[in-house]
Amino acid sequence: MAFVAILAWPRLVLPLFAASIAVGLALYFVTPGSEAASAAEHAFSFFCMWLAGVIVTGVARRRHAITIPTAAFLFMAGICLSRVPFSEPSKFDFIRLLGFSAGFACLVWSLVSEPPEKAARTFDLGLLPRLAVAIVVLAYLWKFSTSHTSMKLVVSAGLVVFAAAPQAMCDAVTRLARPIVPFMVYVGGLSYALYLVHYPLVQSFNILSPLPAIVDVVIVALLSLGLAHLLDYKFQPWVRARLMRPAKARSISA
Repeated sequence: MAFVAILAWPRLVLPLFAASIAVGLALYFVTPGSEAASAAEHAFSFFCMWLAGVIVTGVARRRHAITIPTAAFLFMAGICLSRVPFSEPSKFDFIRLLGFSAGFACLVWSLVSEPPEKAARTFDLGLLPRLAVAIVVLAYLWKFSTSHTSMKLVVSAGLVVFAAAPQAMCDAVTRLARPIVPFMVYVGGLSYALYLVHYPLVQSFNILSPLPAIVDVVIVALLSLGLAHLLDYKFQPWVRARLMRPAKARSISA
């Protein structure tokens, strides 16, 4: 219904986005621990992710841009707000996914928008606003996160560095990533399969593994890539072939 409403009245995107966040936050704080509230938070979070994509598309088409250094900094802030996945068992919660999605949406926005010199308007955070955001995010991370200390130290260091020198960090990441661009394209092609297989692995290792968290991260990443490859390149073609076989047999017999 929301999709049809937005098609008919595009200006409903922002009100729906704001209302979804408000309702999700209300459920998170008003009824903590409730299974029904948790299920509703899950739905509202993914709905907000979809709406964020719609909003990013709209602002990019209007030639509003965000600089890549600012987007990279906000993405790091989103990772901190997500309380570091893969660290230890925790229930799904609205703020984790919302924080990560906001940072990721900014990163996508920077990649699909016009270059700053061609844009009608460009959003760019200066040093003082970046430091202010970093202080708030780090205070939230260290006060409320249940993640392991090693993980919090890593993402905190990343946020501080991106707050202090985002352009230098983006240049460094670009230089380091250039040789592995083909691998990144390959991982991008596996993204949906990775999404499907990683969560059961994360939860299994959270509950069963006696290893340090950073070791679990490496093992889960490798297993996720392997299973996603099998799912995309072996299992799906096999299923398609079996589904197409009866149709081919009918066409031949006809």
